[in-house]
Amino acid sequence: MSKKAWEPTAAEQQAAATKVKCLLIKNGLNQTMIAERAGVRPPVINRIIQGRRDQDWLRQFVANQLGFEDWNSMINTEVRV
Repeated sequence: MSKKAWEPTAAEQQAAATKVKCLLIKNGLNQTMIAERAGVRPPVINRIIQGRRDQDWLRQFVANQLGFEDWNSMINTEVRV
């Protein structure tokens, strides 16, 4: 059985994007660094974070780079700034 794709509302997507940006800062990373590690251009990572591009492997990659098992566990974690 495959995992259901993440289908957020606009508000949930905005909250997730904010959370990912906070996690990047907390981990001393930025979108360009993640993009270089993934072998893609920075705008691709930005679109993944903003929810405007749907590539499971990249969402997984971003989550892994931030120390999470998967995208859902990352966006469901509480982040304190």
